[in-house]
Amino acid sequence: MHFSSCVKAKSVSRLPPASRPAQALTSREAEVSHLYGSGLPIVDIGTQLNRANQTVSTQKIKAMKRIGIGRNADLFQYEYQTGRAASCTKDNT
Repeated sequence: MHFSSCVKAKSVSRLPPASRPAQALTSREAEVSHLYGSGLPIVDIGTQLNRANQTVSTQKIKAMKRIGIGRNADLFQYEYQTGRAASCTKDNT
């Protein structure tokens, strides 16, 4: 099942923000984190960036560790709170 980033962000709105800023990420980790946090699945990110799915997954995991979060839901919330994920509109809820 695929949910929009707005639905994901709203469902985890009670989570605390991440402990470290996105500047701690490499450019590739930041790119993957942003795309994943915006609602794209690993397979689609791999296709879009011309990377293996395992590479994308590893970059996502490393990004999460660097910013101090441990769950995918926390990554969605982090991207939403930092304004890096697509913002929610009336049509995108």
